[in-house]
Amino acid sequence: MDTGNYSKDVHKQSRLWLQKIMGDLEGGTLDLDLYNDFQTELKDHIFEEETFIFKMFKENGKLKNEILGLETEHAAMWRLTNLINSEIETKRFQKIEKYFDELFRILTQHNEREEQLIYSNLADSIHVAAKRPQDWVCKKLKS
Repeated sequence: MDTGNYSKDVHKQSRLWLQKIMGDLEGGTLDLDLYNDFQTELKDHIFEEETFIFKMFKENGKLKNEILGLETEHAAMWRLTNLINSEIETKRFQKIEKYFDELFRILTQHNEREEQLIYSNLADSIHVAAKRPQDWVCKKLKS
């Protein structure tokens, strides 16, 4: 699987779901199932990036400052989903459109930066991260 293309597809799907949610919201409805799918996908994707992909870049000494910025954006999106959840749970819906607008703005800019900085360099970073130590042997030969 091409991780870069897979992640770009996830970015595209998340943006499309969010656009659909926001369009429905303008019409006075909120598809909670779609929102929950979006939120789960977003948080799972953030987990994958921060736990595996960003870690690999950091270990290679690459893009440290850029990754810090992307992680800050992850935190902002995570907080916004929590604010949206609070609006839904309390049935206030006073600021929900504002939160979705801000989430869409951050998500769109974030995904573009991530695709340029991270996914365009992913294959090289995997190759660097996968350098075999001189004394390494396969698992079955270690015993």
